[in-house]
Amino acid sequence: MLRKISFFLVLLSLLSITACKKKVPVNALKGYWCKRYTGTIAGQPVVVNLFCTGDNTARGTYYYVNKSELLYLSLNNDSANAGHVIIEESLITDRETNEETADEDSEMTNYWDVVFDADSVSGKFHKDKGAPVYTISLHEDYKDAYPFAYARFDDSVIVKGKNWNGDAIASCIGIMPASSVNKDDADFIAAGIQGLLSFAGDTKPASQATQLDYQKAFVQNYLEGYKKDAQEWMKDSIPPDPLGRYECYADIIPLYTSNGIVVIGNQWYDYSGGAHGNHGSRYVNMDVKGKKVWQLADIMQVDSAAISRVLDAEARIKFKVPTGKAIEDILLTSSVPATNNFIVADRGITFCYDPYEIASYADGEIKLFIPYNRLKQLLKPEFVARMGLKL
Repeated sequence: MLRKISFFLVLLSLLSITACKKKVPVNALKGYWCKRYTGTIAGQPVVVNLFCTGDNTARGTYYYVNKSELLYLSLNNDSANAGHVIIEESLITDRETNEETADEDSEMTNYWDVVFDADSVSGKFHKDKGAPVYTISLHEDYKDAYPFAYARFDDSVIVKGKNWNGDAIASCIGIMPASSVNKDDADFIAAGIQGLLSFAGDTKPASQATQLDYQKAFVQNYLEGYKKDAQEWMKDSIPPDPLGRYECYADIIPLYTSNGIVVIGNQWYDYSGGAHGNHGSRYVNMDVKGKKVWQLADIMQVDSAAISRVLDAEARIKFKVPTGKAIEDILLTSSVPATNNFIVADRGITFCYDPYEIASYADGEIKLFIPYNRLKQLLKPEFVARMGLKL
């Protein structure tokens, strides 16, 4: 017997979709919103994109203008005290930590201790144990950038067999251009975001579908696939082993929004039985002013051998491959290939690989940051001009 339980959360205007420019209550971090901040950390100019997903949980990225690669921000405000919020930071290229072997008692090294006001963030940045503590001063700013709104769709299904029960849940949370963005730009950005969601099943959005329609179709495809599998399982006297709960999540988040350039990521997780789930990320890089989604060939001469030499050198550093030892002794490839899954930012390009692409599942997602000055012989002049690079 199949019994479906469905629910959805759609936040539209004040009731459902919370635009990025909505005020956050003083000394609180609640609700669903997306904000862009500029300001300084330790006196250095920074740009911050922060995405709040409810329950005092938020994630985001930031970078020092023209000086650093992207850094991840992660907040789970269990330790809030008198309105103070602790936000951990890490390089976007840091290798993933195995949760089973991680030291739960290890101290944070780089973190923010801040207070959120109506349209600003202020506090202290703790860089390393024993190092000086620096001042953080940020304010909301959408100059040459685009504000975003929030949308979410969740659904689930319960399966009941003769001797076993199972269920599946799926969720897609993400952003869309806020109502203040002009229609041409909003439509272009929305199309790029929608392209991050794959539709392997029968449910496909209509040609005039909204962002929420795409998120709904993504969720429904997953659950329809689960129900089809469940029909087969119910024909057997022995349930699948293990049945467990199937889960699928897709989080669509902003990574970079400056100078009319927008980079959006879809970070996904899928457990459909077996020893472990799968996860990965997909990115879209949009020149909104030029109405172009950048592929690698749009920004550089795709000389596979030349790019791989640069990526191989970076991989050797990341995986500590000794001189004279072959990369394939550590990775799943003899040479790191270029990929169209990348992130453009002020200082360089981050090439992104899902588990099993170039390394084992245990190594997680691999991200290799290459500064523009190491690619300057390959970069196309029009891209250099568009990004305002000085090489």
